[in-house]
Amino acid sequence: MIRDAQGNALTGADATAAAHHDTGLQALATFYGDPVAAFEAATAVCPGFVMAHLARAWVMALSTDPTFLPLAHASLEASAMLPATDREASHRALLRLALSGELSRAAQAFDAHVAAWPRDLLAIEMGLIVDLLHGLSDSLRDRPAQALAHWSADLPGHASLCAWHAFGLEETGAYDQAESLARAATERAPRDYFAHHTVAHVMEMQGRAEEGLAWMEIRRPLWSAPGHLARGHVWWHQALFHLDLDQTDAALSVYDHHILGELGPPAALGLANASALLWRIGLLGTDVVSRARTLAFLWTGHADGATSPYNELHAAMAELQAGDDIALDRRRTAMRQAASGDGETAGCLRDLALPLVDGFSAFHRGRNAEAAAILHPIRAACLRLGGSHAQRDFIDWTLTEAALRAGLKDLAQALAQERLNRKPASHPVRAAWLRANAA
Repeated sequence: MIRDAQGNALTGADATAAAHHDTGLQALATFYGDPVAAFEAATAVCPGFVMAHLARAWVMALSTDPTFLPLAHASLEASAMLPATDREASHRALLRLALSGELSRAAQAFDAHVAAWPRDLLAIEMGLIVDLLHGLSDSLRDRPAQALAHWSADLPGHASLCAWHAFGLEETGAYDQAESLARAATERAPRDYFAHHTVAHVMEMQGRAEEGLAWMEIRRPLWSAPGHLARGHVWWHQALFHLDLDQTDAALSVYDHHILGELGPPAALGLANASALLWRIGLLGTDVVSRARTLAFLWTGHADGATSPYNELHAAMAELQAGDDIALDRRRTAMRQAASGDGETAGCLRDLALPLVDGFSAFHRGRNAEAAAILHPIRAACLRLGGSHAQRDFIDWTLTEAALRAGLKDLAQALAQERLNRKPASHPVRAAWLRANAA
């Protein structure tokens, strides 16, 4: 039987289709190239190639963009009646869990799948994305580590696997180990997204903004090229370094030219980068209304009130900054309707996303004590919202600013000190601490 580059059997493939599939897996692992085109080329050669259909479905399913979900279901259904090995049938079951929004159950199922097939590059990466979408930091670290024991350094994809493990180490606070492993991965796979991205994360979490900008600059040709699928998020990290150095104009330039200016599919991922950055810039006192109006319009169709609680919050942030109460009310109505149902996504909308929108709305309208009262009790639970620690930081930043503006001195001092302990060189963090401790 034909096998992939990691030795897994491929039902319905010939050598040409398998080569396209391997190209797609490499592009997906590094976020460089066009994985969907490669998987579609594989099914054009061999329509019965089940893993090529499933790989395409995974890309669409984990885009978090509702415009891509019909494509995910179509690819999944194209695989449904095809012969499959146990590994391939397990992928089908995993996809159905992910598409139903049951991310905790999917993560547990990924544990069993990767234990059974530890050299399944696609499963390890898709499991990592599921973990990230659900805030499962320990799984981000542990599942790639468990798989690594079954890999040799010369097996294709090994450097990416190391980078994924490094990212999990960063998300669980093992910064030195994460940086060392990620830097080594960049030497072996210079265009690998997670390798470069993990080093940027470590520097962000440690407040090493000047080093971060230098890291970005020296490697810019590798991560900023059009073929790099996640370059917008790397630009977002560069903008965060600018904000820590009190370089708001530079951050706005990144927003205009590289985050919105290079927005590509799936749009929801890029729009979330834009909303997250624009909200932070607004917290610093910069007028962002005009940009927010454009951004709120661009969110149309890419957050439907039900698919992704993380995206709903980010779309609502843009609508708040734009002053678009009609769109915000529509979004809240759709979110409440989805939250009234059963399942994990409904629970996350009900318990986290809707209260966060309420808290952010109160803050934006100057009801700062109310905002602090809403946000403070739920901040520890916001892991479930998904994203990285760096991505979720806008929640604590908003809470701190609400406490400062409300004159809640004890809470403001505690939160500002907490932030200062993590990032003592950050200009916005130091400024907040000084305000909290002013006589």
